[in-house]
Amino acid sequence: MRWLKALELHNHGLKFTLDNLIDRVAQLRQQKVQILKELRISIQKSNKDKAYNKLRTIKGIGAIGAATILTEMVDIKRFSSYEKFHSFIGLVPSTANSANTEKIRGVTPRANRRLRNIFIEASWVAIKYDTDLHHYYHELTQRMKANKAIIRVAKKLATKVRYNLLELELEI
Repeated sequence: MRWLKALELHNHGLKFTLDNLIDRVAQLRQQKVQILKELRISIQKSNKDKAYNKLRTIKGIGAIGAATILTEMVDIKRFSSYEKFHSFIGLVPSTANSANTEKIRGVTPRANRRLRNIFIEASWVAIKYDTDLHHYYHELTQRMKANKAIIRVAKKLATKVRYNLLELELEI
C-alpha cells in the first residue's frame, strides 16, 4: 500500500482513481477488523466459545471459518456418523443409478455450500501448515487431479472437526 501511495502518476485522473481505491481498501480492512471483533464478542457471549477456540486450534481453520462451521451445523451430535457429516457438508460424490449402470460424478450439489466452501478453502491452507495433510495431499496428487485431491483432504479435515467437537461435548 505504501508503494502504491508513493507511486507518481502524471495523469490526474489516474492518480485520483488510485487514491480512491487505496482509501476504499483501507476502509474495507477497518470494517473487517470491526466485524471480527464483533464476532469474537458475540461468540464469547454465547455458549460456543469453547467449541470456537477448539476449532481455531485446527490448522487451516480461522476465525470466520470456525464461526461459520458452528453456526451452520448447529449441533454436531445430530450427525451419527462421519459419512452423514460429510454428506451434509457436500463432500461426497453424486451418483446416478439406472438399471444396472451407476455413474459417479463430482461432489453432490445437495449440500451446505457455505460449509463446503469453508472446508475446501481451509484445506488449501491446511496442506501448507499440517505436515500429515500435506503428505496425504501429495500422495493423492500422484494419482488424481489437485481439485479432486483437495476434496479428500477436506473430508479428512471435516473428520478432524467432528472428532474435536465430539471430544469437547464429552468433556462438558
